Amino acid sequence: MINLKIRIKENRMRYRIDDAIVDIQKRRVQIGRNKSQLSDLSLQCLLIFIEQPNQLVLKETLLQRCWQSMVVSDEVLKQRIYLINQCFLPLRYRVIKNIRGKGYILSGRVRKSYGIELLWKYFR
Repeated sequence: MINLKIRIKENRMRYRIDDAIVDIQKRRVQIGRNKSQLSDLSLQCLLIFIEQPNQLVLKETLLQRCWQSMVVSDEVLKQRIYLINQCFLPLRYRVIKNIRGKGYILSGRVRKSYGIELLWKYFR
């Protein structure tokens, strides 16, 4: 006879972008066994895209919401998008794409996931 014990390990907010898991609390992107840390600024930018999946996000919106009143160049924004896309390299496509002269778009299916992990223990 096998006794089964189930225990909830964690309950935290996560998002899935295709096969990637974005863990908000840990500021991490995980694809399979690959894990990439996000800086606070990268996470803030990524969350703007997650709020509006498959929709154009204007450059001005990103600059206003991520850098507030700071004056930054387009190069700084491009570098931030590049760093975010690097976290998704195992997917083999750019998750955030540039729409020339307008802004960026997050391509991929976004779903909420509350990250409930179950630990299974078997006893004999």
